[in-house]
Amino acid sequence: MRHHPPPRSLGKIILMFWTAGVLDNYLGVDVFGMHNLADALR
Repeated sequence: MRHHPPPRSLGKIILMFWTAGVLDNYLGVDVFGMHNLADALR
């Protein structure tokens, strides 16, 4: 058996986008210039 956990890169990407969305919605911070993308996904 492997002793190291599987890569969590996908989870990190999802968490990054979620965090950026929270900052944009609650703080008005346009993280990574994603404001337009967030509006398109709503």
